[in-house]
Amino acid sequence: MLKPDIWIIADPKAGTIAQAVGLAERLGGASRIIEAVGRFPWRYLPARLWWNPRKALTVSLDGPPPNLVIAAGRSAVAPAAALRGPNTRVVALLDPRMDPEKFDLVICPQHDRLRGRNVLTTIGALHKVTPERIAADQATAAFRTADLPRPLIAVLVGGSNGRVRLNAAKLGQELAALAQKTGGSLAVSTSRRTGEAATAILRHALTDVPHDFYSGDGDNPYPGILAIADHILVTEDSVSMLSEAASTGKPVHILRLEGNPGKFRFFQEALITGRHARYFDGELPHWTAPVLDETQRAAEAVVGLLIGEQNPHLPEVPAEVSRRP
Repeated sequence: MLKPDIWIIADPKAGTIAQAVGLAERLGGASRIIEAVGRFPWRYLPARLWWNPRKALTVSLDGPPPNLVIAAGRSAVAPAAALRGPNTRVVALLDPRMDPEKFDLVICPQHDRLRGRNVLTTIGALHKVTPERIAADQATAAFRTADLPRPLIAVLVGGSNGRVRLNAAKLGQELAALAQKTGGSLAVSTSRRTGEAATAILRHALTDVPHDFYSGDGDNPYPGILAIADHILVTEDSVSMLSEAASTGKPVHILRLEGNPGKFRFFQEALITGRHARYFDGELPHWTAPVLDETQRAAEAVVGLLIGEQNPHLPEVPAEVSRRP
Protein backbone atom coordinates (compact mmCIF):
# COMPACT_ATOMS: atom_id res chain seq x y z
CA MET A 1 0.00 0.00 0.00
CA LEU A 2 1.23 3.50 -0.83
CA LYS A 3 1.89 5.73 2.15
CA PRO A 4 -1.23 7.82 2.76
CA ASP A 5 -1.48 11.57 2.52
CA ILE A 6 -2.77 12.58 5.96
CA TRP A 7 -4.40 15.61 7.50
CA ILE A 8 -4.37 15.77 11.27
CA ILE A 9 -7.12 17.99 12.66
CA ALA A 10 -6.72 18.25 16.43
CA ASP A 11 -7.54 20.44 19.37
CA PRO A 12 -4.51 22.64 20.16
CA LYS A 13 -3.40 20.54 23.13
CA ALA A 14 0.03 18.92 23.11
CA GLY A 15 -1.25 15.57 24.39
CA THR A 16 -4.10 15.42 21.88
CA ILE A 17 -1.88 16.31 18.93
CA ALA A 18 0.73 13.78 20.09
CA GLN A 19 -1.79 10.94 19.89
CA ALA A 20 -2.70 11.80 16.31
CA VAL A 21 0.93 12.31 15.28
CA GLY A 22 1.87 8.99 16.87
CA LEU A 23 -0.71 7.20 14.72
CA ALA A 24 0.29 9.08 11.57
CA GLU A 25 3.95 8.24 12.09
CA ARG A 26 3.14 4.53 12.37
CA LEU A 27 1.32 4.79 9.03
CA GLY A 28 4.37 6.39 7.45
CA GLY A 29 2.41 9.04 5.59
CA ALA A 30 3.08 12.72 5.07
CA SER A 31 0.90 14.75 7.40
CA ARG A 32 -0.38 18.28 7.65
CA ILE A 33 -1.32 19.37 11.17
CA ILE A 34 -4.34 21.66 11.47
CA GLU A 35 -5.07 23.06 14.92
CA ALA A 36 -8.83 22.96 15.46
CA VAL A 37 -9.80 26.32 16.88
CA GLY A 38 -13.50 27.07 16.48
CA ARG A 39 -14.74 30.41 15.19
CA PHE A 40 -17.63 32.31 16.68
CA PRO A 41 -20.33 31.04 17.22
CA TRP A 42 -19.35 27.40 16.61
CA ARG A 43 -16.86 27.28 19.48
CA TYR A 44 -19.72 27.70 21.96
CA LEU A 45 -21.73 24.75 20.63
CA PRO A 46 -21.30 20.96 20.86
CA ALA A 47 -19.80 19.54 17.67
CA ARG A 48 -22.96 17.56 16.88
CA LEU A 49 -24.85 20.88 16.50
CA TRP A 50 -22.40 22.53 14.14
CA TRP A 51 -23.84 23.56 10.77
CA ASN A 52 -21.47 23.98 7.82
CA PRO A 53 -18.60 22.57 9.95
CA ARG A 54 -16.04 22.99 7.15
CA LYS A 55 -16.33 26.73 7.80
CA ALA A 56 -16.32 26.44 11.59
CA LEU A 57 -12.56 26.62 12.16
CA THR A 58 -10.22 29.58 11.97
CA VAL A 59 -8.22 27.60 9.39
CA SER A 60 -9.75 27.01 5.96
CA LEU A 61 -10.45 23.41 4.92
CA ASP A 62 -11.07 24.31 1.30
CA GLY A 63 -9.32 22.45 -1.47
CA PRO A 64 -9.08 18.76 -2.29
CA PRO A 65 -9.00 16.65 0.89
CA PRO A 66 -6.39 13.91 1.46
CA ASN A 67 -7.09 10.20 1.44
CA LEU A 68 -6.94 10.05 5.26
CA VAL A 69 -8.07 12.51 7.93
CA ILE A 70 -7.26 11.87 11.59
CA ALA A 71 -9.41 13.92 13.98
CA ALA A 72 -8.70 14.31 17.69
CA GLY A 73 -10.62 16.51 20.10
CA ARG A 74 -14.02 18.11 20.37
CA SER A 75 -13.38 20.96 17.94
CA ALA A 76 -11.88 18.64 15.33
CA VAL A 77 -14.50 15.94 14.88
CA ALA A 78 -17.31 17.79 13.07
CA PRO A 79 -15.05 19.49 10.47
CA ALA A 80 -13.25 16.19 9.88
CA ALA A 81 -16.51 14.27 9.45
CA ALA A 82 -17.57 16.84 6.83
CA LEU A 83 -14.51 15.91 4.74
CA ARG A 84 -15.50 12.26 4.53
CA GLY A 85 -16.10 11.06 1.01
CA PRO A 86 -15.49 8.23 -1.51
CA ASN A 87 -11.77 8.96 -1.59
CA THR A 88 -11.30 10.29 1.94
CA ARG A 89 -11.42 8.10 5.00
CA VAL A 90 -11.93 9.79 8.36
CA VAL A 91 -10.68 8.34 11.66
CA ALA A 92 -11.65 9.90 14.99
CA LEU A 93 -9.47 9.50 18.04
CA LEU A 94 -11.00 9.66 21.53
CA ASP A 95 -14.76 9.76 22.08
CA PRO A 96 -16.10 12.13 19.39
CA ARG A 97 -19.23 12.90 21.43
CA MET A 98 -21.27 12.48 18.24
CA ASP A 99 -22.59 9.57 16.20
CA PRO A 100 -19.66 7.18 15.47
CA GLU A 101 -21.32 6.28 12.16
CA LYS A 102 -20.24 9.68 10.83
CA PHE A 103 -16.70 8.31 10.74
CA ASP A 104 -15.10 5.36 9.01
CA LEU A 105 -13.37 4.37 12.24
CA VAL A 106 -13.35 5.58 15.84
CA ILE A 107 -10.38 4.73 18.05
CA CYS A 108 -10.90 5.51 21.72
CA PRO A 109 -9.79 4.26 25.13
CA GLN A 110 -11.97 1.52 26.56
CA HIS A 111 -12.48 3.52 29.77
CA ASP A 112 -14.51 6.02 27.69
CA ARG A 113 -17.06 3.19 27.39
CA LEU A 114 -18.03 3.92 23.79
CA ARG A 115 -18.92 0.81 21.78
CA GLY A 116 -19.98 0.28 18.18
CA ARG A 117 -19.38 -1.73 15.02
CA ASN A 118 -16.69 0.71 13.83
CA VAL A 119 -15.26 1.52 17.28
CA LEU A 120 -11.82 0.17 18.15
CA THR A 121 -11.17 0.36 21.88
CA THR A 122 -7.65 0.62 23.24
CA ILE A 123 -6.06 0.24 26.64
CA GLY A 124 -4.94 3.79 27.28
CA ALA A 125 -3.74 6.43 24.85
CA LEU A 126 -1.94 6.34 21.52
CA HIS A 127 1.52 7.93 21.59
CA LYS A 128 4.77 8.59 19.73
CA VAL A 129 7.04 6.30 21.76
CA THR A 130 8.59 3.49 19.72
CA PRO A 131 11.62 1.26 20.32
CA GLU A 132 13.43 3.20 17.58
CA ARG A 133 12.71 6.56 19.21
CA ILE A 134 13.83 5.57 22.70
CA ALA A 135 16.94 3.90 21.28
CA ALA A 136 17.81 7.11 19.41
CA ASP A 137 17.63 9.11 22.66
CA GLN A 138 19.35 6.49 24.79
CA ALA A 139 22.77 8.15 24.55
CA THR A 140 21.51 11.39 26.12
CA ALA A 141 19.92 9.52 29.01
CA ALA A 142 22.96 7.28 29.51
CA PHE A 143 25.28 10.31 29.65
CA ARG A 144 23.16 12.03 32.29
CA THR A 145 22.90 8.93 34.47
CA ALA A 146 26.34 7.36 33.92
CA ASP A 147 27.50 7.90 37.49
CA LEU A 148 24.25 6.89 39.19
CA PRO A 149 24.00 3.54 41.00
CA ARG A 150 21.62 0.80 39.93
CA PRO A 151 18.79 0.07 40.01
CA LEU A 152 17.92 3.16 37.99
CA ILE A 153 14.33 4.10 38.78
CA ALA A 154 12.59 6.38 36.29
CA VAL A 155 9.94 8.62 37.86
CA LEU A 156 7.47 10.33 35.52
CA VAL A 157 5.57 13.05 37.38
CA GLY A 158 2.37 14.68 36.21
CA GLY A 159 0.34 16.87 38.51
CA SER A 160 -2.99 17.82 39.97
CA ASN A 161 -6.15 17.84 37.88
CA GLY A 162 -9.87 17.96 38.57
CA ARG A 163 -9.83 14.47 40.09
CA VAL A 164 -6.56 13.94 41.93
CA ARG A 165 -4.00 16.13 43.69
CA LEU A 166 -0.23 15.84 43.70
CA ASN A 167 1.24 16.13 47.21
CA ALA A 168 4.81 16.89 46.20
CA ALA A 169 6.21 16.78 49.75
CA LYS A 170 4.77 13.31 50.38
CA LEU A 171 5.91 12.01 47.00
CA GLY A 172 9.40 13.40 47.53
CA GLN A 173 9.68 11.63 50.87
CA GLU A 174 8.53 8.34 49.35
CA LEU A 175 11.02 8.60 46.48
CA ALA A 176 13.93 9.48 48.76
CA ALA A 177 13.11 6.54 51.01
CA LEU A 178 12.93 4.23 47.98
CA ALA A 179 16.36 5.30 46.73
CA GLN A 180 17.87 4.74 50.17
CA LYS A 181 16.17 1.37 50.58
CA THR A 182 17.23 -0.02 47.20
CA GLY A 183 20.67 1.57 47.10
CA GLY A 184 19.75 2.78 43.63
CA SER A 185 19.03 6.13 42.05
CA LEU A 186 16.19 8.14 40.56
CA ALA A 187 15.74 9.70 37.11
CA VAL A 188 12.91 12.16 37.65
CA SER A 189 11.08 13.88 34.81
CA THR A 190 8.36 16.43 35.56
CA SER A 191 5.74 17.83 33.20
CA ARG A 192 4.08 21.18 32.64
CA ARG A 193 1.23 20.12 34.90
CA THR A 194 3.63 19.55 37.81
CA GLY A 195 4.08 23.30 38.29
CA GLU A 196 7.04 25.29 39.58
CA ALA A 197 6.15 25.01 43.27
CA ALA A 198 5.75 21.22 43.25
CA THR A 199 8.91 20.85 41.16
CA ALA A 200 10.90 22.86 43.69
CA ILE A 201 9.56 20.74 46.56
CA LEU A 202 10.53 17.53 44.79
CA ARG A 203 14.03 18.81 44.05
CA HIS A 204 14.58 19.70 47.68
CA ALA A 205 13.30 16.32 48.93
CA LEU A 206 15.81 14.45 46.76
CA THR A 207 18.88 16.50 47.73
CA ASP A 208 20.55 13.69 49.68
CA VAL A 209 19.91 10.75 47.32
CA PRO A 210 21.52 9.95 43.95
CA HIS A 211 19.29 11.31 41.20
CA ASP A 212 18.94 13.07 37.88
CA PHE A 213 16.21 15.69 37.59
CA TYR A 214 14.73 16.98 34.33
CA SER A 215 12.15 19.75 34.36
CA GLY A 216 12.41 21.20 30.87
CA ASP A 217 15.98 22.51 30.76
CA GLY A 218 18.33 21.21 28.07
CA ASP A 219 17.94 18.07 25.98
CA ASN A 220 15.01 15.97 27.11
CA PRO A 221 16.29 12.58 28.35
CA TYR A 222 12.77 11.21 28.85
CA PRO A 223 12.50 8.81 25.87
CA GLY A 224 15.98 7.44 26.47
CA ILE A 225 15.34 7.02 30.19
CA LEU A 226 12.52 4.63 29.29
CA ALA A 227 15.11 2.49 27.51
CA ILE A 228 17.73 2.32 30.27
CA ALA A 229 15.60 2.34 33.44
CA ASP A 230 15.20 -0.81 35.50
CA HIS A 231 11.80 0.27 36.84
CA ILE A 232 9.38 3.03 35.84
CA LEU A 233 7.16 4.87 38.32
CA VAL A 234 4.35 7.03 36.92
CA THR A 235 1.83 9.24 38.71
CA GLU A 236 -1.72 8.05 38.13
CA ASP A 237 -3.01 11.32 36.65
CA SER A 238 -1.36 10.76 33.26
CA VAL A 239 -2.92 8.20 30.92
CA SER A 240 -0.38 9.18 28.26
CA MET A 241 2.72 8.62 30.38
CA LEU A 242 1.37 5.34 31.75
CA SER A 243 0.62 4.18 28.19
CA GLU A 244 4.12 5.15 27.04
CA ALA A 245 5.75 3.40 29.98
CA ALA A 246 3.74 0.23 29.40
CA SER A 247 4.94 0.11 25.78
CA THR A 248 8.51 -0.56 26.94
CA GLY A 249 7.98 -3.94 28.55
CA LYS A 250 9.61 -2.62 31.76
CA PRO A 251 8.01 -3.08 35.19
CA VAL A 252 5.68 -0.09 35.66
CA HIS A 253 4.52 1.05 39.11
CA ILE A 254 1.55 3.40 39.44
CA LEU A 255 1.95 6.18 41.98
CA ARG A 256 -1.40 6.93 43.54
CA LEU A 257 -2.30 10.53 44.28
CA GLU A 258 -4.81 12.07 46.66
CA GLY A 259 -8.41 11.98 45.44
CA ASN A 260 -10.40 9.71 43.13
CA PRO A 261 -9.33 9.16 39.49
CA GLY A 262 -12.90 8.24 38.48
CA LYS A 263 -13.20 6.39 35.17
CA PHE A 264 -9.41 6.28 34.81
CA ARG A 265 -9.39 3.63 37.54
CA PHE A 266 -10.71 1.24 34.83
CA PHE A 267 -7.63 2.04 32.75
CA GLN A 268 -5.30 1.37 35.67
CA GLU A 269 -7.03 -1.91 36.44
CA ALA A 270 -6.70 -2.97 32.79
CA LEU A 271 -2.96 -2.36 32.99
CA ILE A 272 -2.75 -4.40 36.18
CA THR A 273 -4.87 -7.25 34.77
CA GLY A 274 -2.60 -7.41 31.73
CA ARG A 275 0.48 -7.49 33.99
CA HIS A 276 1.72 -4.24 32.44
CA ALA A 277 1.74 -2.43 35.80
CA ARG A 278 1.08 -2.60 39.53
CA TYR A 279 0.28 -0.07 42.22
CA PHE A 280 3.41 1.17 43.98
CA ASP A 281 3.53 0.07 47.61
CA GLY A 282 7.10 0.94 48.57
CA GLU A 283 8.56 -2.22 47.05
CA LEU A 284 10.08 -2.85 43.62
CA PRO A 285 9.38 -6.45 42.61
CA HIS A 286 10.65 -7.33 39.16
CA TRP A 287 8.56 -9.20 36.62
CA THR A 288 8.57 -9.75 32.87
CA ALA A 289 5.98 -7.26 31.66
CA PRO A 290 4.36 -7.77 28.26
CA VAL A 291 4.74 -4.90 25.79
CA LEU A 292 1.57 -2.87 25.29
CA ASP A 293 1.66 -1.44 21.75
CA GLU A 294 -1.85 -0.10 21.15
CA THR A 295 -0.60 2.49 18.65
CA GLN A 296 0.56 -0.28 16.34
CA ARG A 297 -2.73 -2.12 16.72
CA ALA A 298 -4.58 1.08 15.84
CA ALA A 299 -2.32 1.62 12.82
CA GLU A 300 -3.07 -1.89 11.57
CA ALA A 301 -6.79 -1.15 11.87
CA VAL A 302 -6.38 2.01 9.78
CA VAL A 303 -4.38 0.15 7.14
CA GLY A 304 -7.19 -2.39 6.92
CA LEU A 305 -9.64 0.46 6.43
CA LEU A 306 -7.58 2.03 3.65
CA ILE A 307 -7.11 -1.19 1.69
CA GLY A 308 -10.69 -2.34 2.24
CA GLU A 309 -9.98 -5.46 4.25
CA GLN A 310 -12.16 -6.83 7.04
CA ASN A 311 -10.69 -5.56 10.27
CA PRO A 312 -9.94 -8.31 12.81
CA HIS A 313 -9.48 -5.73 15.57
CA LEU A 314 -13.09 -4.52 15.47
CA PRO A 315 -15.79 -6.14 17.60
CA GLU A 316 -18.68 -8.14 16.21
CA VAL A 317 -21.38 -5.61 17.06
CA PRO A 318 -24.57 -5.05 15.02
CA ALA A 319 -24.44 -1.92 12.88
CA GLU A 320 -27.22 -0.20 14.79
CA VAL A 321 -25.44 -0.58 18.14
CA SER A 322 -23.41 2.36 19.35
CA ARG A 323 -23.58 2.91 23.03
CA ARG A 324 -21.90 3.46 26.37
CA PRO A 325 -22.76 0.46 28.58
